[in-house]
Amino acid sequence: YGPASTLVALERAVRATGYSLSLVTTLEGQAGIAQGVETLLSQGVDGIVLAEPVDEGEGLRLDLDVPVVSLGPMPGLTAPDVIVLDDAGVTAGRAATEHLLELGHATVWHVAGPSHWYSALGRLQGWRETLAAAGAPEPPVVEGDWSPASGYAAGRTLVRADDVTAVFVANDEMASGVIRAFAEAGMSVPGDVSVVGVDDIPIAAFLSPPLTTVRQEFDLRAVRGLELLVERIEGTAPATPHDDVPVHLIVRESSAPPPSSM
Repeated sequence: YGPASTLVALERAVRATGYSLSLVTTLEGQAGIAQGVETLLSQGVDGIVLAEPVDEGEGLRLDLDVPVVSLGPMPGLTAPDVIVLDDAGVTAGRAATEHLLELGHATVWHVAGPSHWYSALGRLQGWRETLAAAGAPEPPVVEGDWSPASGYAAGRTLVRADDVTAVFVANDEMASGVIRAFAEAGMSVPGDVSVVGVDDIPIAAFLSPPLTTVRQEFDLRAVRGLELLVERIEGTAPATPHDDVPVHLIVRESSAPPPSSM
């Protein structure tokens, strides 16, 4: 949902700039970022946006004569003119975990996204730092691949643990699978276990129960990244400062105090 929303926002925003947008997709393990950049350069582009940076196993060095904007942290990325925006993943992880701890849960389990996605690593970092700051124990991480099916598999793992009362899931689609697994095991959400996701996808408010989630401003991040890129291309000074893109905790019915305090 996030990458698709970002691409739609970029396409809409570019219309007002006088530029057109060319899209190259990468395929994990085959067509990587460097190859995609080379394809764009062969088309004579004026600038490049990396919409969803992933870890390809080594630092990425781009020897370019056009500016690059990365819509998220990408450790190891080097280029003559590169701008990196914060993807708010750490902030989202903190917001979700703090919410569950403030409800009274002793700790929070985490279903992470794939470990080679920097957005997943940011959410993992935010979860981990929040638990450490609260002095809460850190349970083992269960990893998914962003899909509802992987969330369901993670939920099947979590139901076998005796002390799970709260779960932060790295995106809403996996959260829907986690909730399904708990329901099949006879566990109530949020009566037995609370679940919080990330993204606020359109269906999140209509799940059973409606999902508490952290909304990210994909449109705003895309627009700000594009503005910065155009400023670099045209050699103009930034018209306005670019603050961090905020996240918003949307509290619905999937999170509540732990059973012992209800």
